[in-house]
Amino acid sequence: MLLRLEEHITNCRIRAAEFEKMAREASSGKAAVQYLQLAKSWRHLEKNYEFVVALERFLQSTFPGQWPPRGEGLPKRPDLGLFQESGDTVTAPGLASADPNMWRDLLVRLVNLKWGSPSN
Repeated sequence: MLLRLEEHITNCRIRAAEFEKMAREASSGKAAVQYLQLAKSWRHLEKNYEFVVALERFLQSTFPGQWPPRGEGLPKRPDLGLFQESGDTVTAPGLASADPNMWRDLLVRLVNLKWGSPSN
């Protein structure tokens, strides 16, 4: 996971530098401000990724061989009757051909799981 995050961090740095260059070359002050705001957003995302990398390294050093967890102790996903599990594979055979009301029904089930059934 760390390698992928390092790639994201590099991409954020590249994008931020591109927008900073565009701000320097902008023909109007308004465009420059917008480019600088975009650069700032990319720098902020870069810092967030760096935090996740640092947290991941901390957890790996604090819990050697135990991080990331392999599913034990994590809450079980609620069964909504939509998915079929076979070993490590999860499929949703009915979703492709489902009727339009299926999505409304799914949303109702999810809301009921989270907050309980509405009282009539």
